[in-house]
Amino acid sequence: MHTIDVYNRFTCINRGWFIYEIHKKSKGEIIAKLQEAIALITDYIGYQSTFWYVLYGLALCVALWSIGRFVYMKKKRNMETTYFVIFCIPVAIWAGLMLLMSQIPASGDLAMVLEIVAKSAFVLIPTLLCLHVWSHVSYKPITGTIWVIYLFIPVIVIGVYISKAINPSLETEIFANQHVTIDWLLSGIAYALALIKSYRLCFNVFYQMPKHMRVSTYNMLVSISIVAIAKIITLVLRLPDIYAYEFNAVAIIIAMRMFAKSFYFASSSNVIVTSREFVFNSLSTIVLTISLKGNILDWNKRGKGEAIAITYPRYKEPYHKYRERIIEECSGTVSPHDENIITTKVDGKEQQLLFTRHGIGFSGRQFGYLVEISEVTKLYSVLRYLEEIAMFDQLTGLNNRNAYMVQAHNLVQAKNMPLGIIVGDINNLKKTNDTIGHLAGDRLITIVSNALKESVPKSNLPDNAFLARIGGDEVVILIPNADMNIIENYERNVAEILKKVDDPVFGSPTISLGHAIMKSMDGDYNDSFLAADAMMYESKRQTKEISLSGIVPTAQISDPVSGQAETEWVDDRL
Repeated sequence: MHTIDVYNRFTCINRGWFIYEIHKKSKGEIIAKLQEAIALITDYIGYQSTFWYVLYGLALCVALWSIGRFVYMKKKRNMETTYFVIFCIPVAIWAGLMLLMSQIPASGDLAMVLEIVAKSAFVLIPTLLCLHVWSHVSYKPITGTIWVIYLFIPVIVIGVYISKAINPSLETEIFANQHVTIDWLLSGIAYALALIKSYRLCFNVFYQMPKHMRVSTYNMLVSISIVAIAKIITLVLRLPDIYAYEFNAVAIIIAMRMFAKSFYFASSSNVIVTSREFVFNSLSTIVLTISLKGNILDWNKRGKGEAIAITYPRYKEPYHKYRERIIEECSGTVSPHDENIITTKVDGKEQQLLFTRHGIGFSGRQFGYLVEISEVTKLYSVLRYLEEIAMFDQLTGLNNRNAYMVQAHNLVQAKNMPLGIIVGDINNLKKTNDTIGHLAGDRLITIVSNALKESVPKSNLPDNAFLARIGGDEVVILIPNADMNIIENYERNVAEILKKVDDPVFGSPTISLGHAIMKSMDGDYNDSFLAADAMMYESKRQTKEISLSGIVPTAQISDPVSGQAETEWVDDRL
């Protein structure tokens, strides 16, 4: 009948929650029979003093072996075993005193003192177990405040033990009909808090660890479970104090050995891999956790070792809004080179921040994103320097041929039509290099290039006008949305600026210019460029007889090869 009654008591109530109710009479009978069986076993064992000697001796040996072994390992391998040794010490004290008490009379002051010390050591064990787990699982250090908080209840229990020893008539029962004493209740609370905290610490990081690193955690969880099950059994069966202590002691001895075993499976000094928060907050970059909807869910502390001075995000703030807020509050700008690089100002100095997004997910399923914000100012300055070398002429500061090839492609668009093309060639450069030297030739190039640059704002050319040196003495000017008046005005300004130059060697340098206009996308850029180049050649033919004032007369300049005097300048292009 009891089996049928238990089966029928399975009910579904309160929105699908299943509650298994056992008839009180049946439950009482089951517990009574279990208690009777336990009593028979413990009474039998109680008569066998050898059993208790073996138990206490085993506990003492395991505790002392663990202490000695791990003190040695700490010196040998620098393992963090301090809290494990502290955990083992009360076990050794309890086992040693119980072994000693079995050899002395049960009555007397000495026996009373030894019993108080043994019970005090025993009541400290679950709390020290929790602190041992904490030291290997949590990234937060165990401070003096934590010690005080976690030892508060055990210390009160120890005080109750001492008070009862001093005044045996002290009434400590709070539920007389249930025989529940203050020390019994507080010990249960201390056990519960310590075990629950230990479970939380382990499970908080368990699934964040790779599978091959979980062996030590399995051992630790099994150890905690053994202690918890032992305590639950003693509470449910209401074992007498002496049997309850012994039963829990056996469980703690086994758990202690499992804790010791977990050290051998750990890959480093910590039993469990450092938690997410420690790794997350020790990064030198700022990391944002982004949902699939693009909202910021989490972020770490400011990057360590880096001068990342930006405003922090807000919970569930859209990622794109956060970027906009950084630009607004930090006087930032998006880099023209890459939209993922933002330039901000810190104390008047620029810093470049790189925003890199990584997907979060597995097996083809996407859960969200990680955005890493790293400070790349030094790298960015190097890249800009390399870009300057690659895209700018170091002598004149003009764009070089590489930049010209890119920009010519970019400017050939319908919105820039008509596109003006001016081709120029510096006169007498080769002769200057051959007769006076390349330093003089470089100065000639620089003077003409400065005139070309100075004429750009003077001629009111558009902002996207492009000027480049594409060869030794060749230059190109591209003018979007140009007409003939703009082009001719620019050429006049260049000539006027060069006329004002009075160099002791070159006098007033000259440059031959030719121009053409690509009127629409129907035309061909190369055809227009060749037309401008042909016009420039014609201009050079007309000016090839120009001499340089201030230079040594040509008749006195000997040919460097034949030694014969030259009578005229010979242009390198003709």
